[in-house]
Amino acid sequence: MTHEDTNSDAFASRILIGKGDHWTVSLLDRVLVWAKMPGMRQMFRLHPYLSVAFVLSTLVAIGFLVNAAIGILGWEGNRPGPVRPWMTVGLVAENWGLEPREIDAAAGLPVPVDGRPFTLQEIADQRGVPVEEIIQLVEDTVRQMRRAEHHGGTGNGAGE
Repeated sequence: MTHEDTNSDAFASRILIGKGDHWTVSLLDRVLVWAKMPGMRQMFRLHPYLSVAFVLSTLVAIGFLVNAAIGILGWEGNRPGPVRPWMTVGLVAENWGLEPREIDAAAGLPVPVDGRPFTLQEIADQRGVPVEEIIQLVEDTVRQMRRAEHHGGTGNGAGE
């Protein structure tokens, strides 16, 4: 077989019509004819399963790299999610870049006991109120503290 034969579409059509090759070889050869890569066509023809595994693993690796780049660069927007009943005041404060004890003081919430913080659900249960009321209180307090931060206040949300 000459170099001209390997570089032509006739070579690929012989492979497709060939010896009853597996369908993956046919599909990949059609793609590679378009790309005009005779060395790759031969690799796909000789090792179809290995070639498919290589292509799939390359695509998975590219996906992981894109995901890592998004995580490193912070493209997800860095927006805190909604306040949930299972969250502690410390977690809410961390999400919004505030001090947890300042939120406790401004909202009148209990401080952690023996280093163990209370979840918002536990605080609601202690007070005998719906957890939505505590969530609203925390959200309002965070909003006030952030507004005070942006307007040059002290950030404690105490009626500025």
